[in-house]
Amino acid sequence: MERNLFLIIFLAFLVHFSTLYFIHAQVTDISTDKQALLALKARVSHDPSNLLASNWSSSSSVCHWMGVTCGARHLRVTALNISHLGLTATLPPQLGNLSFLASLDFKNNSFYGSLPEEYAQLRRLKYLDFGFNKLSGELPASIFYDLPNLQLLYLHFNMFEGKIPSTLSACKSLQNLSLSFNYFIGNIPKEIGNLTQLREIYLGYNKLQGEIPEELGNLAKLELLSLANSSLTGSIPSFIFNLSSLIGMDFSKNSLTGSLPREIGNLTLIKYIYLNSNKLTGE
Repeated sequence: MERNLFLIIFLAFLVHFSTLYFIHAQVTDISTDKQALLALKARVSHDPSNLLASNWSSSSSVCHWMGVTCGARHLRVTALNISHLGLTATLPPQLGNLSFLASLDFKNNSFYGSLPEEYAQLRRLKYLDFGFNKLSGELPASIFYDLPNLQLLYLHFNMFEGKIPSTLSACKSLQNLSLSFNYFIGNIPKEIGNLTQLREIYLGYNKLQGEIPEELGNLAKLELLSLANSSLTGSIPSFIFNLSSLIGMDFSKNSLTGSLPREIGNLTLIKYIYLNSNKLTGE
């Protein structure tokens, strides 16, 4: 009798728990995408062309809105491009609900404020371009843990500060990284050397210090490396001259010391080298 009573109570608990889970579990669909984009529209304080105000109508299909691309298979928002519109706005956390989003392009606007941690939910994201805006604050380290498909990250010409998160190393598919023209401080994270798919790195025009990490020598596919106009010290690492894919390097306006080794001749594909305004010596 007691055993049967225990089973009844246990089963009732399971049913109750399952019901609560179903209620609170977030099920996303095209209406979720629409609400996320309307949340973005509501944050826009200046729209000089009146494009979003006139085109992003709650009475029309989100897939017909300007700058929005939907996938043919699932009819979910897969790309959002509202670049070069002169918009002034902050970034809403609701964009993290665009669970099918692969491309997010907001470059050349006046978005300001911080980067919401909720964007860590965009696990399908491949391209993220917020270049030429006014975003500020530190980059949330948690964002990059769950973006395994990210290939392009452009955050240049903003006002980000703090250290470059070492968690970028979790973005194993990353090929293009541009964080230049911000206010980042500290060392270049050695963990970036785990991103073996990297082809382009732009970290110049920040307030970075310390030496160029030897771990960057693991980046066998690296073509462009720009570390200009910071406060980097030490000598130019010898691994640089073993990166046979390197096309361009810019280490100008730092405090690098030492001399150039003969191995610089190994860079047979090199097209430009900028080393001016350092403390290099020798021939």
